[in-house]
Amino acid sequence: MSPDDISQVNRTWGLALTDLDALLEAVADRLPGSVTFRAQRAQWIVRAVTCLSPVLDHPTAFVPTAINLISVRFPVTAEELAVERDALLGALDERCGPLTPETVQAWNLAIELFGEIVCSIGMDPFDAFPDAVEPSHAPQAVP
Repeated sequence: MSPDDISQVNRTWGLALTDLDALLEAVADRLPGSVTFRAQRAQWIVRAVTCLSPVLDHPTAFVPTAINLISVRFPVTAEELAVERDALLGALDERCGPLTPETVQAWNLAIELFGEIVCSIGMDPFDAFPDAVEPSHAPQAVP
């Protein structure tokens, strides 16, 4: 990611956070599942971006932060990651948009960085944990 990409992500995220409740609702509205489960996933997504965006330009801090975030949630499939990515980008477009192609590209690069780490340690690509999509296995808050 270039410094401009990082700046675009941080600028957009700062704007999105000006109304946290609206952001959480916009993310949750784009996720499948029960209302409770969608709300928990949205909270995890927002918490993850809030923790990761300030360390995008610090690789030695980004990886451990991402690993910590992954450790408090259930294993996910590639399809679930794609749904969460789309929910986040849709919510950003709604709250801060319309997003420019450059901003969307910057967000995709940031999401890909996180995705690489998830794929290496926290992914369930073969859906071996089908019960992991119910609230009993919902993401936990990061301390």
